[in-house]
Amino acid sequence: MSEIKAGQKIEPIYARKDDRHFLIRWGEKIFAVVATLVMWAFLGYTLYNKLYVEAGESLWQVMAILGIGLLVSLLLLGSWQFYNWILYRGKDRRREFRRQSFEEVGNLYGISATDMAYLQDVRKAAVVQFHDNRYYYCIDGEKTIEIGMLRKD
Repeated sequence: MSEIKAGQKIEPIYARKDDRHFLIRWGEKIFAVVATLVMWAFLGYTLYNKLYVEAGESLWQVMAILGIGLLVSLLLLGSWQFYNWILYRGKDRRREFRRQSFEEVGNLYGISATDMAYLQDVRKAAVVQFHDNRYYYCIDGEKTIEIGMLRKD
């Protein structure tokens, strides 16, 4: 990894995908849109053929099967909702979470309790940056804090 020089701007991680050539980025976007439109057109064409062209007089049978399927689905979902209402009505099943200390949260992320308290008190957005095989919380004009759990040694 190259050394970072004084005054060098470090780009956030999420900006790395923009390092690819713009033709590749635009090609991916265009391909995704065209592929989606082709698949929707195929679905529409197939449904039209199956329901109107090939069905003939059996169209009413197809509609009856779809209607029965819809009614069965509604019956199953309604009975499941009624079962849950009978089982849990009047009960508060949500339990409050125990408030964690800065030390516990800091241990989870590999950050000291004082740095966690600092991050909590600062009312600015912290940008995650990667350099020297490590991830850092960077706050504009203030200190950087290493995220220990993401260290790549």
